[in-house]
Amino acid sequence: QDRSPSKQFLHPCTARLRMAAMRLASVALGVVAVVAQQPAEEPVTLRLYDCNVEYDVWETNWTPEWKDWCCKNRQRGCPSTSTTTETTSTATPTTVTTTTTTEDPKVAVEHCNKQCVFDAANATCAARMQWAAKIGATKDNSEPCTAAHSLVLSQCDVCSQCELKFSGCTIGATEM
Repeated sequence: QDRSPSKQFLHPCTARLRMAAMRLASVALGVVAVVAQQPAEEPVTLRLYDCNVEYDVWETNWTPEWKDWCCKNRQRGCPSTSTTTETTSTATPTTVTTTTTTEDPKVAVEHCNKQCVFDAANATCAARMQWAAKIGATKDNSEPCTAAHSLVLSQCDVCSQCELKFSGCTIGATEM
C-alpha cells in the first residue's frame, strides 16, 4: 500500500485544522515581521494581531478579541455604525405679481419715427425697416420685416424702442 503524502487522503476535519494552523502561523509571522521592521530608536510596540491578514473576510474569520484589538489600535475591523438623519421641509407661500403696461399707440409710433443716422444716411427707424424689407438687405428673407427690424436695431440704438408692429412694415407679413 502506497502511503506517500501525495496519495494520502485527509479527513475534512484534518484539512480544516491545518488551514487554521496556517492562518495562526501567518498572523504570528506578521507580528514578527512588524516588530522587525520597527526602527531601532523607536520604542517597539508589540502588535497582538495583524490587522491586514484576512481583512477582506474579517467579519467571519477574526475572533472577537482580534476585531476588538484591531478596531482600538488600527481602526480596522470595527463594527459598522449607523446614523439616522431627519429632514424637515416647510412650505412657504409664494406670490407672483405680473405688471402689464399698455403703451399708447401714438407714443409707440413716435419711437419708430426717431431719426437714425447710419452709413451717412439719415432716415426714421420705420423707414429704414420698410426699405430693408422691400428692396434692401432682408428682402429675400422668409420674414423680411422681422429680419429688417433686427437689422435696424443692431445699427441704430435710437430705434431700440421701436416695436415691429408699429413700424408700418407689412412686406411678407400675414398679420401686423
